[in-house]
Amino acid sequence: MAIPSHKLTMLMMVMIVWSMMTIDQFECGYHHGHHHGDDDGGHHEDYGHHYPPHPYKFGYEIDDGYGGKNSRHETGDDYGTVHGSYSLHDKDGRKRIVEYIADKKGFRAKIHSNEPGLQSHKAAHAYYDVEHHGYHGGGDDDDHYDHGGYGGHGYENDYHN
Repeated sequence: MAIPSHKLTMLMMVMIVWSMMTIDQFECGYHHGHHHGDDDGGHHEDYGHHYPPHPYKFGYEIDDGYGGKNSRHETGDDYGTVHGSYSLHDKDGRKRIVEYIADKKGFRAKIHSNEPGLQSHKAAHAYYDVEHHGYHGGGDDDDHYDHGGYGGHGYENDYHN
């Protein structure tokens, strides 16, 4: 049974109006405004409300009861600067500790690890500090790693805190 063309046209119009109303509803309170003035070079994007940063602090530490541990700690200040760290410690002695800073200069991380396959280097705003003798393989077949690690390729740069 075919639907008459005038009903299809009406249905399409209802769908178009509904779509326009939905889009309009989502754009309320969300301004794509362009501000033209001398103070900002003639262009300004405003993506909603801007709230000033508020200081915060959180953290946790987990011991799985089988020799594995992990933790995360982070603080933020009045200026939007975030300092944090997380750590992973496996029962076989492998560990990774990441310390990071996120601020107006961007995101920078320093990674301390003894994981197999890693090499100390600087790459894309991350500094890898690898301990080569800290890994005490557990002897279990499940603990054996055949992959090349997480070293990857990166860019040589002058990273400074």
